[in-house]
Amino acid sequence: MLQVRVITPTHLTADVVERLRDEHGATNITVQPGTAIEPAGDVVIVDVTRERGNAVVEDLVEFRLDELGSISLVTLEASTSVGARRAEEAAAGHELDALLWESLEENSRADARGSITFAALMMLAALIASIGVLLDSPVLIIGAMIVGPEYGPLMALAIAVYRRRGYALTALGTLAWGLAAAVATAATATALFRAIGEIPSGFNSSDRFFTAFVTQPNVLSAVVALAAGIAGTIALAQGRESSLAGVLISVTTIPAAAALGVDIVFGDWGDAGGAALQLTINLVAIAVASVATLAVHDRAWRRLGGGELSVRP
Repeated sequence: MLQVRVITPTHLTADVVERLRDEHGATNITVQPGTAIEPAGDVVIVDVTRERGNAVVEDLVEFRLDELGSISLVTLEASTSVGARRAEEAAAGHELDALLWESLEENSRADARGSITFAALMMLAALIASIGVLLDSPVLIIGAMIVGPEYGPLMALAIAVYRRRGYALTALGTLAWGLAAAVATAATATALFRAIGEIPSGFNSSDRFFTAFVTQPNVLSAVVALAAGIAGTIALAQGRESSLAGVLISVTTIPAAAALGVDIVFGDWGDAGGAALQLTINLVAIAVASVATLAVHDRAWRRLGGGELSVRP
């Protein structure tokens, strides 16, 4: 269940409440007249099934409450009442299959914008991955995959593309400079390690056994990236961030960026080309899979639950 908290101008309260009472997925409606100060108005609180969350928000937006008032959504851990059970029984579909677009978009807008934390994690992940490449250590490669935050803006890009939102270019820019920072960090660290003698003079950047997959793209790399994009999209859509660890371990964006930095320092352009291709395959495959998953998931859900497609211009 969700709890929707609305601030509405007083002259719209009666119409809003009537619309909510007509909604079969809504229950436990509460009105607090004149309690809102900024923006001024009445507070309306209602419990809504997750399956009908998007429909209720869209109804409230028709009253322009996103402009004239406020709409907030909170996930309820439990809601025990006869009304809640009836609402769940009346709602079509399963609550775990519902996409809460307002929640997804709010998170994706934040992920689309770069931050100091994002930059720091990208550089730290690249540092770990570059050492993993230099030592041919798959353990460090896996650690770098988990630390890397690049999946955030990549998912934000997919959501923005599917929903036709203006922050798609912002997400793409964040992803681009984040990966550029990762490559630069790996190259700088490699040059430093080389200068202080931590790398043997006969080291060959492409002569690796356990981590060779980072710079050897193939059809299977694309399949894994596509599967990761689908799984990651489903995990985020359902609010299962804990499932993302497995997704992040399966893709080699950060390791490929780090290998590219290492190869640049050693002038191994053949291996660098493989790293660049691996990076490109992962990014494109994940983005395409994510957009496709959102489209299929949304359309299938809308057909099950009724109503218009949730993409609005």
